[in-house]
Amino acid sequence: MTTASSPAPTNPAVRPVNPWPLGLLLVAMATTAFVSHNLLTKVATNEGLSPPVLIFMRSAMIVFVLLIWLRATRQQMRFSLGVAVTLAGLALLNVTNAYTIVFAIGFIPVGLAILLLYLYPVLTPLVSATFGDSKLSTVQMGGAIVAFGGLALALNIWDLQINVVGVVLGIIGAAALALNIVFSARYMRRLPRLSVLLYLVTGMLVFSAVYVIVDTGLTWPHDGNTWLIMVGIMVTYTIAMSSFYMAVDVLTPPRAGLIMNVEPVATIFVAGLLLDETLGGWQYLGAALVIAAVVAVSWQTARAGR
Repeated sequence: MTTASSPAPTNPAVRPVNPWPLGLLLVAMATTAFVSHNLLTKVATNEGLSPPVLIFMRSAMIVFVLLIWLRATRQQMRFSLGVAVTLAGLALLNVTNAYTIVFAIGFIPVGLAILLLYLYPVLTPLVSATFGDSKLSTVQMGGAIVAFGGLALALNIWDLQINVVGVVLGIIGAAALALNIVFSARYMRRLPRLSVLLYLVTGMLVFSAVYVIVDTGLTWPHDGNTWLIMVGIMVTYTIAMSSFYMAVDVLTPPRAGLIMNVEPVATIFVAGLLLDETLGGWQYLGAALVIAAVVAVSWQTARAGR
């Protein structure tokens, strides 16, 4: 019992929970799953499976899993009409990113396709500055110059043997992802991330469903081997996206994004070992320059807390 003259009891200081162990575990899961998904997607396209079929099947699985998880944890799944319309716009950018990258993997080595995708941390500040949301820093401008110079080396543009369609698709995919990030930060900052992910992948599922219904010439899995590849793509994509979005909640988007830069390095390395997609010495140097530029820009973003 306390009196007016006696001090009220205070609770001992509660130590803040260190987010890094769980965050790093989630990022490691996401990276491993993304790399596995990238390689399986390349194998699937080599087997003749149609990219829209791959995207439709993986979207169906992650929508199913997210619906169960969000309902079980009683998280928000309904939004106002204005928010839903904005999410629909972001879903279109998500569809663009997904289709261009999967098609790019079919045209060029998977390591280069993912390297092109990972231009998005460099492109994001450029897009943000274009729309007046921020100003470019010296590191961001320098990173863009180094990244595109390294990309020229990685693609070995002087040899003229790289598939131009695959390169263009990869760049469009990176630009769509950068736009998605900028507009998500502007409009979706306070919404539950897994609920937003549900809307994005549902949009992709609807688009893909229409695609596979209209185009009757698409190639579906036709034997046990191709079905096994398909299941692998569905499982790894679901794990990758879900664990990354959870990692973003634990570590903040800049920190999680910075660590995820391991993905293109791992994809290039593993694709060389397992798929015999080896690059030349200058191409590896170019890839290293791109990744170094991306890490520098991501590091500055993480330190700034944006």
